[in-house]
Amino acid sequence: MSGNTAFVHALCDAVEEAGGRPLPLYVASLRARESELIASLGAADAIVTTVLAAGGTRPAEASAVGDDESWDAGVLTALDVPILQALYLTGSRTAWAESDEGVSPLDAAGRIAVPEFDGRLITVPFSF
Repeated sequence: MSGNTAFVHALCDAVEEAGGRPLPLYVASLRARESELIASLGAADAIVTTVLAAGGTRPAEASAVGDDESWDAGVLTALDVPILQALYLTGSRTAWAESDEGVSPLDAAGRIAVPEFDGRLITVPFSF
């Protein structure tokens, strides 16, 4: 909605350069159970996510599980493909490179810790 898609294009270009065939999908959450989404994801050899899809719209509401009845990670696990969390950070590359912490607390929680609870494999920052 913001038009900030340059990071998606950069990631798709990198996948193509490595010999892959990217299929960018813009979704509100991987927790959705729409059959069309699951079918599209089922055709993939790997899934790369870029932003938090943990349930809440505010960090205080984000959780790995939330309402136990509303989310079953088994839907994604059944696809039997690796789900990689590509780190799209909220700060600049310069601030990240100069920081002793590496990522901000918000990025650490929303882009690393919470996705790990959903079983995603954490990768490296690719966009700032």
